[in-house]
Amino acid sequence: MEINKTGKTPIFIEDGSIYSVSLYDNNAVYLYNTYTPVAITDEVERFNINLEKFKKALTCISSEHQFVELTIDRGALSYKDTTISTNIKLIENSIIAVPKFNVNTFKSFEFNFMVKIPQAKVTELKRAMDFASDTSKFYISNEDDKIFMTFGDKQVNYSDDIKVLLSDSFDGELTQNIYDISILKLTTRFNNDMLLKIGTNGALCIQLIQPNSELNYITTQLKK
Repeated sequence: MEINKTGKTPIFIEDGSIYSVSLYDNNAVYLYNTYTPVAITDEVERFNINLEKFKKALTCISSEHQFVELTIDRGALSYKDTTISTNIKLIENSIIAVPKFNVNTFKSFEFNFMVKIPQAKVTELKRAMDFASDTSKFYISNEDDKIFMTFGDKQVNYSDDIKVLLSDSFDGELTQNIYDISILKLTTRFNNDMLLKIGTNGALCIQLIQPNSELNYITTQLKK
């Protein structure tokens, strides 16, 4: 699961899956992160843990193990085998705030635009962001049935800009949408294929799908 800056994360368990919601970059980007383990028994509704500590604990476990069995008991997340045992203390609910994000509302979201961005194109976008490093926004728009992403600031006369083709086929209309570049900086770190989706209200979701897990980065559009 993705780790926020503090590492301290509320984890929820529902219908055999694990999920978390985090905020990034001055509350500009939500991350709705889901993971489906092999099995869950005796589900708890919520626990809070320092994922940085958990990540370090996993590196101590032998890579020979195909699966890792974890137990929640006596206020700790625990692991034990014949060679190592560890306990990571859980954090009280009152200490960690849960971002105001309605998971059910997100699941019912209507997206009127989707485009898959392959890994090679992600590399192109990273280079374009590097070129336009002095801007904090990007634009998504269609021109002649093609979809482009433009980096720059159309409100500033002296701003350099660069435009990258996302898709050369698009059937429909897409008004120009403007977003904070922080969501791209977060999602392009992984060099994975991405699914970019825009909702009917202009909200942007960039989805990364991996085996057993799904990361959804969500942000709202800027006014200008």
